[in-house]
Amino acid sequence: QHTAAVLRADDDQSLTRLANYVLYDASDRLLALGSLSLIEAALADFAGWMDHWPPPKAAESQAQRERSVWFNRRGDLRVAQGKLPEAERYFAQALAIAQRLAESDTANVAWQRDVFVSHMRLALFHESRNSNREAADHALAGPAIIERLAALDPSNAKWRRDLENCRRDIARLQSEASK
Repeated sequence: QHTAAVLRADDDQSLTRLANYVLYDASDRLLALGSLSLIEAALADFAGWMDHWPPPKAAESQAQRERSVWFNRRGDLRVAQGKLPEAERYFAQALAIAQRLAESDTANVAWQRDVFVSHMRLALFHESRNSNREAADHALAGPAIIERLAALDPSNAKWRRDLENCRRDIARLQSEASK
């Protein structure tokens, strides 16, 4: 409740660090603890903060990226709550924003990786529903993105790990889809 009140009072969006803590760190920790009602509240607080952005701020690329991350986090929550149709809608909205941003600036590696992450979330979502063909389709969108990023910076451990995980997931999904 306190976070919501503070974020609601943030008329000039000066509390971005607090809001990002809510979206990223706090929601990750709460999910690990299984505190779904607290995640729901934290994400609602963040959404309320976004809703108060003036139109020029809401249209900024970084604001759109935060909205995309929020959709993915909301999708994760809905999966944990067993609300799968809602989860799929949130994941699809996150992917649409990520794709739009990535297409607007092909040199922005964070936005390129966001497309990869959104596809992989949808792949795992469909796999959990035994929709192996849809899961494989989303997973197959990932390698080209992450291979390009890994080639840009071979020392980036996160991108190498993403690539390894993506290849492993694709092999597993293709095996399951062929059954």
